[in-house]
Amino acid sequence: MIGIAVSNSPYEVESYRDRYNVLFPLISDASTDISQKLGVKGTPTFIGYKVDGKGFQERFYFQEGGFDDAQQLLAKIIKLSGLE
Repeated sequence: MIGIAVSNSPYEVESYRDRYNVLFPLISDASTDISQKLGVKGTPTFIGYKVDGKGFQERFYFQEGGFDDAQQLLAKIIKLSGLE
């Protein structure tokens, strides 16, 4: 899991990481180049990619907006990824 901080500077990302003790990687996307390439129009957006042994990437999940149940979201992503 990674977080892409849309429109946030590296300083803002580090402040957020420290304030909320975020343990996964957070990437600054101050220019919004990353989010535009991924088709992200707003936050939060959840995207799942799987990579095969040859480096081929396939997007298997895309959801804009929040969620009600984190465990349910994680279970759905795991199932769709084929990890289950």
